[in-house]
Order: sequence, then C-alpha cells, then structure tokens
Amino acid sequence: MAKVFLSYRRGDSADVTGRIDDRLVDSFGRDNVFKDIDSIPLGVDFREHLTDAVGGCDVLLVVIGEGWLRAEDESGSRRLDDNADFVRIEVEAALQRDIPVVPVLLGNARMPKPEELPPSMQELSFRNATKVRPDPDFHPDMVRIIDGIRKEGHNNPQPAGEGDLSGHIPDQHQTESTQPQLPKGQPAGNKKLIRIAGGVALLLILFLAGVLWIIYPAVISRVQFFHHVQPKNEHGNARIFILAL
Repeated sequence: MAKVFLSYRRGDSADVTGRIDDRLVDSFGRDNVFKDIDSIPLGVDFREHLTDAVGGCDVLLVVIGEGWLRAEDESGSRRLDDNADFVRIEVEAALQRDIPVVPVLLGNARMPKPEELPPSMQELSFRNATKVRPDPDFHPDMVRIIDGIRKEGHNNPQPAGEGDLSGHIPDQHQTESTQPQLPKGQPAGNKKLIRIAGGVALLLILFLAGVLWIIYPAVISRVQFFHHVQPKNEHGNARIFILAL
C-alpha cells in the first residue's frame, strides 16, 4: 500500500487539508497517511525526525494555499527562509531523495517561481501540479489524485481508473488490471516447470495407450492361431510356444 505524506501550513489550508486527509485515509488507511507530525519525541532533532518520516513515504503532497508562499513567523520573517521551517524541511527531504513531489493548488494559489523559493526548494517550481477545487469538484479532483498515487505506489493493487503520477496527476484516467498473486512458496518458474512436466507425462501416457491399442489385437490373434493349429503331444497336451514380441 502506498504511503502518503501531507505537507501543509495550518494557517494557510488546515480546513481543506483535513478533507484531503479524510479521503486519503479512506483509500490508504490511517497508518499510510502522515499529517501533523506532533509526536516528535522529547530531545530528538525534529529536522531528522521529519526527514526520516518523509523518507519512508512513496509520495509527498504539498498543499499550497494562497498564503503558503508569504507565510510569516512571529517576528515578521518569511517562514520559507527559515532553515527550521517544517514545510521547508519536508519538501527538501523529498526532493533530495527523489520522492515524487506533487504540488496541490487550492483556490487561486499559483505555483511559486524558482526565484521566490530558497535554492534548496527551487526544483519544486518545475513539478507539475494539480488542483483541488471546492465542491462540486472536490471529489472528482480527489479521485484523480488517489488514482495517480495508487499507480505510482510500488507493488500495490491497481484498481480501474488509474492516473499517471510521474511528478503530477494527469487529467486522463487509464484502466490497469490487477496482477494475480502467486501463493507463497510457489515461484512462477517452479509452477511453469510443473505444468511442463505434467504435459509431458500426459503425452507419454497417451502414446503408450495408442501403442497398446494397435498391437493388442495382433497379439491376441497370434495367440489364438497357435492355440488352434498346433498338434497335441503324445500326452494329449498342447505344445506351448513362447512368443517374443
């Protein structure tokens, strides 16, 4: 099952991100969707903790609202310019590990330009984005995202209606059949050999049956012929012949 990390700013998109989280949890399960990393143990470097959490995921969704780029801290400094900003740490960790990063634009939010981002985040500007719009478009938009994540996830069941997720969520849905699961301890190569051996054995049995079918009447005729034509010996017993076939 694919593991999804939701990166967002609470002051920018908490409500919509909550709805996005609910839909993702319905599809992938609570254990496979990561949002609000509040359980950082005491005394642990939160930068390393966030980096490790992002590294364990298959895709990072960056929820970008209208205030995401300009968000400021208590001192009036832009949050993205702070090396300790949670969002910055999460996006940097995914980009450095080649984890697919999907910008999710809300409302009238736009993709940030490279020069508007710290150098370590500028690659984000070149990732194709998708939109999550208000109702009635919210659910179709989420279906497109979920289908794309499922296709991107490794060795996951592939339901019908898959989208592509190579850094973005396309508008077209594609259907991909599920792959049959082999029983444990039954490699595909071994099963193929077993089928071949069974086929050879069946052919051999059919061949022997055909041979017996052909020669059996001839053997019976020869035995009956010798039984009738051979004279009896002086004791009145018929002579016995051994037929070599």
